[in-house]
Amino acid sequence: MNILKQGFANKYLASLKMYRDFTISVCDEELSVLKTKLASAKFPGKDCFEKNRDLGISSPEFDRLINYRLNGYDWKKHESQLNRFHQYMLTVDGVDIHFILEKLAI
Repeated sequence: MNILKQGFANKYLASLKMYRDFTISVCDEELSVLKTKLASAKFPGKDCFEKNRDLGISSPEFDRLINYRLNGYDWKKHESQLNRFHQYMLTVDGVDIHFILEKLAI
């Protein structure tokens, strides 16, 4: 292993000792603001996506996803499901990294 890789590996391994527990917790007010922003957002015209699929998903797909996020998605349900896992935060070079660490059931 060259010195550059060794340095990174040592830094990475040292940083693993500094991870901290993490639980997803988004308050209702933040979810309400997100929903308001999404409902009032202006999206590109339908022709933009229909003419060139390289630009993204089709307008009907996009509309369906927006409608689902606004009217059908249960954030708290998914938050609860994610919080069943052991989650942690780790700061590397000033950047917080969120990860899940679970032991494999054999």
